[in-house]
Amino acid sequence: MQKTYPGMVFEKSFTEEDRLWSESVSESDEDFMTRLKATLDHIFEDLLEETDTFISITAHSGVAATILQLIEHRSYTLPAGGVVPVVIKATF
Repeated sequence: MQKTYPGMVFEKSFTEEDRLWSESVSESDEDFMTRLKATLDHIFEDLLEETDTFISITAHSGVAATILQLIEHRSYTLPAGGVVPVVIKATF
């Protein structure tokens, strides 16, 4: 992807091949939620800076639904191509 998108900055842990995908194994809902929570923790604890005003997460509806669950937001069915704005206050 770096060759295709030379102007894009990739995180150090990014790999060309998806090491988590398997044709024969499907991630459980619990494992998915745990992995997504770890991702959100990483964003808010390690990446977000006090000068940041907004972040945007672009993902499929399963990720959006799980984030809403994790932040204890009411359930919302995201239509194809839909957007759900959510405000989360980060404290430093």
